[in-house]
Amino acid sequence: MRQTLCLLVLLVLNGCCCGNGCQYLEKESYAQVPLTLGDAQKLEKTGATVKVERKTRAAGGGGACGHSPLCIIFLPVLLYEAAFPEKWDEVVVTKDGVVILVGSYETGGALIHAQHLVDGEMRETRNIELKQLGKKVYVDSARLVALEDGGVRREVLPLSSQHDFIGEERRLLTREKDPKRRALAIHEARLLLEDEGFAFARERMAAPEEDDETKAEVLKIGCGTPGFEPLVAEGQKNPGPWTKVRLVGCLEGDAHDAMLLEVEQVACDAKTPRPLMQEIEPLFAHELSPAVRAAHAKCPEGPHRSLVALWLKLPVDPKALEDLLGSDLGIEAHAHLRTTEPSHRAALVKLVLADSNTSNVLPHLVDGNTVLEPELLEALAGWYVKPKGLFNTRPRGHVLQLFSFAAQAPDGAARTKAARQVLAKAKPDPLFESARVALGERERIPQAVKGLRSPVFFGFPATESDLVAFGLKLAGCSQEELVAVADRTKALPVCPEP
Repeated sequence: MRQTLCLLVLLVLNGCCCGNGCQYLEKESYAQVPLTLGDAQKLEKTGATVKVERKTRAAGGGGACGHSPLCIIFLPVLLYEAAFPEKWDEVVVTKDGVVILVGSYETGGALIHAQHLVDGEMRETRNIELKQLGKKVYVDSARLVALEDGGVRREVLPLSSQHDFIGEERRLLTREKDPKRRALAIHEARLLLEDEGFAFARERMAAPEEDDETKAEVLKIGCGTPGFEPLVAEGQKNPGPWTKVRLVGCLEGDAHDAMLLEVEQVACDAKTPRPLMQEIEPLFAHELSPAVRAAHAKCPEGPHRSLVALWLKLPVDPKALEDLLGSDLGIEAHAHLRTTEPSHRAALVKLVLADSNTSNVLPHLVDGNTVLEPELLEALAGWYVKPKGLFNTRPRGHVLQLFSFAAQAPDGAARTKAARQVLAKAKPDPLFESARVALGERERIPQAVKGLRSPVFFGFPATESDLVAFGLKLAGCSQEELVAVADRTKALPVCPEP
């Protein structure tokens, strides 16, 4: 029993010390206990004996009040050092031979936690930081009944008998419309306002008028925490789309699988907004049951259906893919385009040509060691000569890598022919000559090396001269050879074929 009490007290000791960035909280007291060390010391004027001892985490505590019943309750809590600041003051107040108060105060004087006698009854006082209400309150939270076995029974005192905290939470929700802040208020009440707070949270999860996104945020915060199951059960009753998404992470077994099927239909609904689609996407990022894949057949035609198909790695008709990429969901599809699919490769190159998410699309193609079709290489060669957008050195470097992949394919000469012709028609420039070299036209090395500048940077290109070196490197030229040419100690590099 004593151990259980220690854990309970530990859970309610919140925010005893405040670091940088803490919000200011108005202080209110509904407890019959000195709220500051100075007030506790003033009890000496009533004939009491007040003993103050500075405690630290390293030193621990416990000997100041002997074998008082109050100490039996309180001292084990000190073993849970994380609940206290590095230093605090422990106060023991004795009157007429009876310990009437055992309190812990911050070194600045504010009360952390106490047990004390009120009309012959032992009570626990704690502070509650209700940050959503902007206040720090002190309450008598429990009656502590000593047992014959030396343990203690903690009988919760209704907080409503001291102040209508739940009424304040209701008034907060009346004026607060943001779902995340509403959920934080409900969560705070559940955690800190004892049974009444839990009942309030359960009521909000059951209320048909409560916002769907708010319920979803409550689930996001609380799922998996002890005692949260009743709120999950309330959320399962006629859930909205946002709540369904969060329930997937709260449920297990058959209930989880069934809810995932419902979420799939939410994702297929054309009315589902993009932010909710972004929340759903991670749920489909792992291996899913055959039932989920089979249920996709029920999805109505449209961009939502196509995006879900990409999540599930199912085939998507080229026209449907084009419609998806042209919709407001298009950006969500980019990361799911597969370089192994011809229609997807064409779509990715089309995005580059349109300067749409180029900084992500090109690395995606490179990471897949993608060997592009001749017409796609030709299109990229035209882009390489006249790229869209700003800061094109890095994207051009990725295109050179794609050129190199194609040149090294068994049919490299034929595959890259049209692309090389595009570059050959461009104005004479070592930048374009090195691209032709990367495409396999090694006889252009003499023209390309004219663009080398010392010092030769051999990492990923950051300047145009770096691009020249990078194209030659992809063709098999070593750094030593290129440095020698740049320093004019050699006329031409020796570049073995990669």
